[in-house]
Amino acid sequence: MADSQSCLSVWKRLGLSFAITLGIWLLVSWPLPRYVGAGIPAAAHRGAADIQHLVPGDHLQFMYYCWLAGDMATGKTPLFFNLYEFNTGNDRERFEPYAYYIPFSLIYAASAWLGGRAFGWNLAGFISLWLTYLLTWLLVRRWTRSEWVAAVAALLGIVLPFRWINLFGGSPAGFAMTWIPAILLGVDLAIREDRVRGGVLAGAALLLASWGDSHVFFFGALAVPVWSIVAFAGRTDFQWRQGASYRRLVLALLPIGLFAVVALLFPFLMKGLYRAVIGLAPVAHDVGPRTFREIMLFAPDWQGFFGMNIRGTSTHIYLGVLIPAFITAGWLVLVRRTWGDWRTHGRKLIVLVLMILAMVAIMLLALGPRGPEHGLLFRICRLIIPPYAMIRQPAKIFCLMPSFLAVASAFSLMALLQLRAGRAWRILVPIVFAGLILWDYPRQCHPTISLLEKKQGAYAAVAADTAGAADAAGQAIPRALVLPLWPGDSHYASIYQYFASIYRVRMINGYNPFIKQGYFEDVFRRFESVNQGGLSEDQVNRLLGMHIRYILLHENLFPEKVSPFPVTATLQQLLRHPRLELLRQDGSVWAFKIMDLPRAKSAPLPAGDILFPARRFEMEKTVAERRVTVIKSPATGGRAYVALTETNASLRTTPIRVASVSNLHWLVRVRGQGTLGGELMTDERVTALAPLKVQAAEWTWLNISVPAFQGFAALSLKLVLQAGAVDLDLSLLTAGPWRQMKPGDSAILPAALFFHAGHIDLKSGSVIFRRDYDRQGYVFYGPKLPLPRGTYEINVAFTSPAAPGTELGVINLEQNEAIMGGGGAFRPISVIYAGRPASVQWRQYENLPFNLALDYNAASDLEIQRITIKRLE
Repeated sequence: MADSQSCLSVWKRLGLSFAITLGIWLLVSWPLPRYVGAGIPAAAHRGAADIQHLVPGDHLQFMYYCWLAGDMATGKTPLFFNLYEFNTGNDRERFEPYAYYIPFSLIYAASAWLGGRAFGWNLAGFISLWLTYLLTWLLVRRWTRSEWVAAVAALLGIVLPFRWINLFGGSPAGFAMTWIPAILLGVDLAIREDRVRGGVLAGAALLLASWGDSHVFFFGALAVPVWSIVAFAGRTDFQWRQGASYRRLVLALLPIGLFAVVALLFPFLMKGLYRAVIGLAPVAHDVGPRTFREIMLFAPDWQGFFGMNIRGTSTHIYLGVLIPAFITAGWLVLVRRTWGDWRTHGRKLIVLVLMILAMVAIMLLALGPRGPEHGLLFRICRLIIPPYAMIRQPAKIFCLMPSFLAVASAFSLMALLQLRAGRAWRILVPIVFAGLILWDYPRQCHPTISLLEKKQGAYAAVAADTAGAADAAGQAIPRALVLPLWPGDSHYASIYQYFASIYRVRMINGYNPFIKQGYFEDVFRRFESVNQGGLSEDQVNRLLGMHIRYILLHENLFPEKVSPFPVTATLQQLLRHPRLELLRQDGSVWAFKIMDLPRAKSAPLPAGDILFPARRFEMEKTVAERRVTVIKSPATGGRAYVALTETNASLRTTPIRVASVSNLHWLVRVRGQGTLGGELMTDERVTALAPLKVQAAEWTWLNISVPAFQGFAALSLKLVLQAGAVDLDLSLLTAGPWRQMKPGDSAILPAALFFHAGHIDLKSGSVIFRRDYDRQGYVFYGPKLPLPRGTYEINVAFTSPAAPGTELGVINLEQNEAIMGGGGAFRPISVIYAGRPASVQWRQYENLPFNLALDYNAASDLEIQRITIKRLE
């Protein structure tokens, strides 16, 4: 169908493809080239590119595994031993044989050795793009005589947003997509020219894809028979009646099957190796077929094809209108020409139609259950192709689209070029095509750049302290529990992996989408209470029994999901613990050492005993155990409340796990005329409440103390109407004194009490934000506790090295806690300027929880010392 002989020398093609890829990389990834040695992409979005400090996510996780592969290659870490995460003290259990993303992990390791981790990551990403463009160019060139057309059409291999979203986001698919054009090129050579080397190329690319990303391997394998049909339709010299033709074709395709078998057997070979080395069967992972409910969460909407829906994964499938229109125009021209000359153009039309049908199928399957007829094609594929049931993100099939799109575009370009004669036309049409794709696609995704830290003092202190102890003990292996502790699949833990790899700290926790059975109960549940500072003697002994002598806490990675109270509560507990000694604080990371014997208690943080609540229960959303009535009202916390009018009508909050703290109590907003009873549940222990008299026409707050308990327990509250009629709005779980202020009263709240990013200054109790380390946005908020109706004056005591008049952030106030997904919205009421007092008056219209939030702009460092609330009337 086309002259397959290259008009360019190998070196010229390599040079041109390198230069073109470099230009595309500069265009799409900017300003990443400015930070090539300091930062790596962390995400992709349609908004302007932004620079942030050490963003957690899959990019850091993938970098950790690439580092680990390089470390194994140099002999610093034993081969196939993942020692630095999920390590419970027995290094032998950390034998994890698999491919570790070779070859890109080794490319990263070599590049990182030359220029550091950020440079290594960015160079590996660029090389993956370069290889993709080169291979796509070679693939397209087989279907057109024009190098010019092939080079332009091949741009689609690396400019489609799907590729950049995966590459910027740190997905292994972003690298492994390199092998898709190699697979198709190899199949093309094998089918159309009976070349065994084509089969070897396709098979080897399949094997490498299986080592890089399971999605790319799966869809690449599915593409083999599809592209075989396309390629065979384009073959003109097959001798149907000669047996030798069939033998040559089978021989050429045989390596693909052999390599595919190796790829499929490789995991079993690794399991056999595990059994041979460890002597036990590999530990199973908690994974199974994906449910449609789960898939729906990750399935894009069809409007994403045209950029009309930019939520979630819908951005992944963007094609736009211009290139499909270009391909359609070329198809129409080819139809017209074929109509008058089938012998010359008919085969081209058949091939283009087959590719268009394949791309339509890719589009439909990418929608998953959101496709036509509730994803009928997707459901059929799950039924007849069992591994398809494991696919959670149906849009991953778009890894095939760039290669198919590139070849189809070359057909359309050639058809359009034949409309007119002349050199100018043959140059102009591809230029317009290239201009359109370079104008449209790069606009769809811009990077978030994560600046990497080269050192971390708290982790370094753990490593140094371990090395110092090795002089006497003869062992220098730092092991730690890193807080917050997650079930194992939280992206926050990717930051732990990053620092652990720098200092070779072996963590009991880590980050992996597939958690081994037993980890949840044996590690997470067993030590979950430490997230709140609850560390029992038994837990200390268990940690020491696993040779874990250190606890690291990331103060700025402490979302509300971790604890019912701010991170300050956890820090207070750890600092006061008799078996812990503060080893080092470096910014937001704290290192504690477990001591063999109890020591004198350290001085606590200079903060009060109030614990601001992270747990808020809208009573209309709690469990109703008897018939209740929900009534809408704008004067309530969740825009509705529950009316209890029938005797024994009751509500029960869902249990929350809490470490023991003093003066723990529930605050419940009520009104009415009646009597409430109920129960306080602490694990299996049930405490009956004394009758609670409610005699209030207006909303008021009940204070219900939680009986003291030891250790860690699941708490819940049940309220039952005994007499009369009572309305219930919301409840809060808090601790410490919070008095109802009267006119003239003031409350001075140290900054450390608040929910915050940044870090606490241990001596002063101030919260410090550093522009080079802390993100912009809402970084400081609280108290989320009720204030009576009235007028208040709020003063924010702060310092900053910024020049006087520099805007540092905006103070926002709200009553309905919108910051974490509740009702209401923040209202900006004052701007903080350096060198000026930060004071504002506020009218509290309802006695609902009050919340102040700082929207920090990172223009300069900022130290917040305290918040003073004074009731004026």
